[in-house]
Amino acid sequence: MIENLAFYYYNAGLSLAQEKYITSATKELKKAVSLYHSCIPAWNLLGLCYYRLGNFEAARHCWDESLTVNPVSNEANRYLYKLNHLLEIFSPLASEIQQLAEKKHYKIASRRWEKDILNRFDPAVELFNYGGILKILSGKKDAAIMLWKKSLELDKSNKLAANYIIKSTDKTGFIPKLLKRIKK
Repeated sequence: MIENLAFYYYNAGLSLAQEKYITSATKELKKAVSLYHSCIPAWNLLGLCYYRLGNFEAARHCWDESLTVNPVSNEANRYLYKLNHLLEIFSPLASEIQQLAEKKHYKIASRRWEKDILNRFDPAVELFNYGGILKILSGKKDAAIMLWKKSLELDKSNKLAANYIIKSTDKTGFIPKLLKRIKK
């Protein structure tokens, strides 16, 4: 009975993921694995959803959990191999770019983020969101909105990107307030 309910949530999560409602899919998939810890398809899909969102540590956790259930003939092995390879390259680049942003070298950080991260790695929601913030800080509002729209194309339930777009296009002065707060 519980196993059936878990697969109900897994199927709901799968449908949402296929329709590109990734954040919403994670909620359903978390229900599935909490009800039936041995549900390998739910663990693997939850990991893929977190990967698409750009939450790489959560993706790793899901695939590690999947492998505790069955370490053989499990796609999680391939996913983890790819993730580990990605992080070996991504982490130092992201750290360098973050340091540039902390030093308020926003234009350089933005160019590096686009060249070294966005054009090099699989699309992920948080990568586009962060890129949009760097574009705003560089004074390129239209480019920021374009990145946030790409983020929404990946995850239609991404409230953060939607809010960034709404606030950056309103006339109440969101961008100057954001810039003032960040530049302090």
